[in-house]
Amino acid sequence: MIFGFSILGLIVILILLFIFSESPQKLHRLVISENKENLTFNNVNKLKIKGFDIENREVKLKQVKWEVNEGGTIDTKGKFKAGKEEKTVIISASVGDIKTEIKINVVKPTLETFKIIESNNDRNTSTKNRQLNIISKDQLGYDLPIKNISWSKNNDYYIDSQNKLIFSSQASGKYTIKAIATDYNKTAFIDIYISKVSTNFTPRETTPKSVVNRLEITPNFVTLKPEQSQQFNIKGYDKL
Repeated sequence: MIFGFSILGLIVILILLFIFSESPQKLHRLVISENKENLTFNNVNKLKIKGFDIENREVKLKQVKWEVNEGGTIDTKGKFKAGKEEKTVIISASVGDIKTEIKINVVKPTLETFKIIESNNDRNTSTKNRQLNIISKDQLGYDLPIKNISWSKNNDYYIDSQNKLIFSSQASGKYTIKAIATDYNKTAFIDIYISKVSTNFTPRETTPKSVVNRLEITPNFVTLKPEQSQQFNIKGYDKL
């Protein structure tokens, strides 16, 4: 009888273990990752979030509510875009009554990288027109568009509104091109080389044209019968 109760108790324990092992995990905490401590104006930080139960096992999240107090915007997928004002932004994420938050400092961009490069297709030194490109990045490595650029001037070239460098036909040698980002007081230089096109012309020797001075018909004497035909040939000579 005791043996029977032992078997029955073991079966109940196994059933309970099965039920609890298959029961849904309960969300205990949220963790935001991929967050950056600082972000410059108008740039984007795509945040990621994970949920864990009390035993630190990952829980699949169905719907996350994202919120930001001010200083930027955030969409339903956790993509935060910084505003245009320096401040510390608080971003929160919640699932039901479980909530977490992070802070991001929105900072004013400063011009850290400013340089001029040539288009890869325009490096032939005999080419008079060159396409120049500006590379400009802020202190965090984000692209920083430059609106006001002042270019150097020279009698042998000019630079149009599309940053195209156009040389005159007389231009040759080395030219140092300068660009100034006036809003940031930053200067960049690039050296451009234009090869000198040779204007020396040596006429090619040509064979003088022959002038016909004499014609000769062959045969020069023939006797023909009535209605008989004869083929004559003619040759021209340049000397008498």
